[in-house]
Amino acid sequence: MGPEFYGSMPARFTTAADMYAVGATAWCLVRKGKLPEALLEDPPQSSTTPPSFSASGLSLPSDIVALLDATLNPNPTGRPPAKHVRDTVKKHLLYGRHRATIHYGGATYVLSAVGNSARLPAGADTITIKYDGLGFGVAAVTGAVYINNTPAVVNDILPDSCVVTLGGPALGASRKFVPVNMSHPEVVL
Repeated sequence: MGPEFYGSMPARFTTAADMYAVGATAWCLVRKGKLPEALLEDPPQSSTTPPSFSASGLSLPSDIVALLDATLNPNPTGRPPAKHVRDTVKKHLLYGRHRATIHYGGATYVLSAVGNSARLPAGADTITIKYDGLGFGVAAVTGAVYINNTPAVVNDILPDSCVVTLGGPALGASRKFVPVNMSHPEVVL
């Protein structure tokens, strides 16, 4: 049980309690059924803090380590929401398995290998989209470029379905509208 259940009663069950259980379960999986001593205290973590998942002996991405560590935050308000946990784990399970198809200027660009990129120019308005294995992002942008009507910024992550617009509103019908279609295998978490 999370540390909040050792205080005054009645305890309030929230999704934060579930996230604490996710962190404890992750440690059970890593240590073959044994929890770190800090999680066995009554209440948990009353005198020590659990070790970081960076010390688990597994080679985990830094954002997964930070996420799992946060699930065991003694303060329930400091634990990540379930959606964030799901989305982060999903992103890593699908590493290198996404695909983006872009039809522009008579050419078809398929980004499906880590490091692939596509440069879409329209005069002074240009965007470069790159696949880093976890998702598709803006690697470079010049001029007036929009993603779903929001100005594009370097390091933006493209949503699963979007339209890239090259050129500002003053160009009217001369603007270039480029649909970006993304697909990836399903993961049920």
